[in-house]
Amino acid sequence: MASSTTLDTVWEKVFERYKETWSWYEHWVSKNPTTVAHIENTFRILSYMIAGRFEESQVMSELIFAASNLLVLFHDNIFRRTLETFKSNICFSQARLMQWLTITSYMEVFIELAASRIGGEFTRWTMILVVQIFKATLRLILLLKYKYGIQKSTPISPVKRENIKAEEVNDENDAENNQSEKLSTSLTKGDLETSTHKEELTESLFKGRRCGRTVRTLKSSPPLSQRTWKLPEDKTEVSRLEVSMEPTELSKQRLIGEGIHIIRPLAHLSSMFCFGMNSWTPWLLSIGLDLSSLHFIGETDDLNPEEKSEVKRRTTALLIYLLRSPFFDRYSKMRILSMLKGFSQRFPASSLIIGPLMEYLPIWQTTYFYNWTV
Repeated sequence: MASSTTLDTVWEKVFERYKETWSWYEHWVSKNPTTVAHIENTFRILSYMIAGRFEESQVMSELIFAASNLLVLFHDNIFRRTLETFKSNICFSQARLMQWLTITSYMEVFIELAASRIGGEFTRWTMILVVQIFKATLRLILLLKYKYGIQKSTPISPVKRENIKAEEVNDENDAENNQSEKLSTSLTKGDLETSTHKEELTESLFKGRRCGRTVRTLKSSPPLSQRTWKLPEDKTEVSRLEVSMEPTELSKQRLIGEGIHIIRPLAHLSSMFCFGMNSWTPWLLSIGLDLSSLHFIGETDDLNPEEKSEVKRRTTALLIYLLRSPFFDRYSKMRILSMLKGFSQRFPASSLIIGPLMEYLPIWQTTYFYNWTV
């Protein structure tokens, strides 16, 4: 009996220690967004550096790259939970679906490569099919049940670290807020922070009376080494825009277009199974579905900025068909490789980047997820 009590006491102490450590880590992350961003970028750069260096480097590179993206998502959850600016009004079930879809998008390339190494081609294509069915199911639920609108390739966008202010639980900030509340009781805390930021932004800009051009004042200019031609941003409005972006209610025609985009990877897989991997039919079917989807979505004037950006990305992504088989194998492969080789010979320093790219391009081109899920 005594030993059981002792064991319970030990577990309580371990749990309390865990809670303290977790609370400290959340506090540190929310107060140090710049340092957090440097750590995340270090993992991402490391994934590029080890690509092609040894036999299993491709799998290891994708594992580190996926881990860096998951680390970003993990820290984003902390920012959204601890900072009022980034809190979201999305319901729990929708947020959970979006989170699983984002995690799958980050992990899918690693899953494919790992399955190929472990079980060969059959296991690889089985996992590809399972993941694509899983993603399409989640996307259709978001589209039809939650009216999510035009969906991005990764539903949860990373929080922009440069738009994160100091953590609101900071003691100094709390003291300043208390003083501000005493000076002006007619303003709420949120209104006070917004108005203060607006005043600072107005004082740092000057607008010409005749030309109407807005420039930065000399008083607010940064050091010469850090000076740019960009005007100061209203970070309060940017942060609110990131949170309050409501999806556009899609018409029946746009629902059809978005549905075509969602099922296109499955249609491509089915076509490859029926006609073979080297057939032109899957290539033509896929580009035809992409063009049809964009046609049904139509003009983007009434879409929100995120949805406009996504439609623009899908239009630009049509260029990737130049790198997709069989077009790549028969037409563009030698031209692209010869162009890269000539560029590296003309600019010797560029060979440090172009050399690994030329070696990695054929491997990258054969990976399904790089080519057919964007």
